[in-house]
Amino acid sequence: MSDSGKSFTFSLTTETRTVKLTVSWSEDQVSHLIVFIVNPFSTLHGVYLVEDLATRELTLDQIDDERPHVLVYGLTVPDVRQTLRMFQVVNSGRVSSCTGTEVSLSLSKTKIPLESVMFFQKLDDLEVSSRYTPPADYKLLPDRSLPNACTTLIYLCREDTQYLLETPMPASGVKVPFPLPPRQTYCGVLLQMTRTDHDGHKQYHYQQKSKSFTLNSVMSKDDLERLKEKAELFISVPSTHEVKVMFRNKPRDKMDDIMENKNGLMEKYIKDRNGDPHSPINNNIDGLFFSISLDRMTGRIPTSSYYGNRRLDVPVEALFTANTNIYFTDFYCTYKAHYVTVVMTIKESDTDRFCEATLLQLDPYDNPFLYREGGTVHTTRTLHVEVLYTEDVDITALQDQYGPDRVCFTYTRALGSGQSTKHGLPKNRRCAICNL
Repeated sequence: MSDSGKSFTFSLTTETRTVKLTVSWSEDQVSHLIVFIVNPFSTLHGVYLVEDLATRELTLDQIDDERPHVLVYGLTVPDVRQTLRMFQVVNSGRVSSCTGTEVSLSLSKTKIPLESVMFFQKLDDLEVSSRYTPPADYKLLPDRSLPNACTTLIYLCREDTQYLLETPMPASGVKVPFPLPPRQTYCGVLLQMTRTDHDGHKQYHYQQKSKSFTLNSVMSKDDLERLKEKAELFISVPSTHEVKVMFRNKPRDKMDDIMENKNGLMEKYIKDRNGDPHSPINNNIDGLFFSISLDRMTGRIPTSSYYGNRRLDVPVEALFTANTNIYFTDFYCTYKAHYVTVVMTIKESDTDRFCEATLLQLDPYDNPFLYREGGTVHTTRTLHVEVLYTEDVDITALQDQYGPDRVCFTYTRALGSGQSTKHGLPKNRRCAICNL
């Protein structure tokens, strides 16, 4: 055994034999080892975190399988301020179908994704989302409360850089303890475990696993400026129409439920992942989408929709008022048509302050997407403009104010599934027009 502390021996006992597995490595920065014991049928038997490499040896619990897989990862503790335990993977190694009584394993910088180990477990329906708070905070949130007695292991990976976070996962979520540069994508998965002491080290017992998730860091304002310039270039030939109505399609049963059971109050909800995955508003602000684009053939409001067979019409002046700000947030396509997303907020609201910090504010009298001209409102005909209105809409109150002939419902022909897609449609990453 090396005096430099660059080797460690695990004793692994099956029903018929004891295997001495000696792990060695050359990187000085390795401070911990984490070991995954997996049977040939992809069941996770146990996870062990070696806290003190100076102990040199650890006896693992007996297992039933005669030919287990063993995966070992060398970890380091990054120099970041943190309120949770955080590790970064330095190297890794694998022994498939561990046989014999003496086995040597040398860890290498070719990193075996930790995610591959975590996927050995049966998928649970637990989902994890992310929230962004300006100027640079990201938080991971499960879609339901997790037991306080459990320990959560969170795996995050970008390219060949892997992180492992250990936290009790409070209901308020877990803040990512390292800075994320703009427009980066991390894949991740969450393991719910119970943790016990094992001869001075830690042993984790599997409870449940989340679906894999993606953490996208948001675009900077400079990124948004470049994206806005691309949108402006796309509509460089002026072609506009007057906007009189903002309209929203949903399935008839949902519209009926609003009118019959919610007193006509259409409530805002969290913005999904539709469009550019790095848009700052994704999963971060609430709103209701309205369209202002007309059918190019007829010059009228479309009589069909992918979002539902009932359309709500609202006069544009009811929502686009002197008390609203508008912001550019997205330019994207779904393989066929191009879209620009404009966020419409109430001045000085919490959402308005979020948008002021993260988005590009538009002059309501001088922008190509949605603008006032005298006493009328106009938009481009070159692409589709969608407006995310960030407040509830009281349909009954608007009908009282503008009359049921102007705030009204119209039946439309439903296309496709006749409702919006859960989590939204992703941006076409191959389009040279709308990608940075």
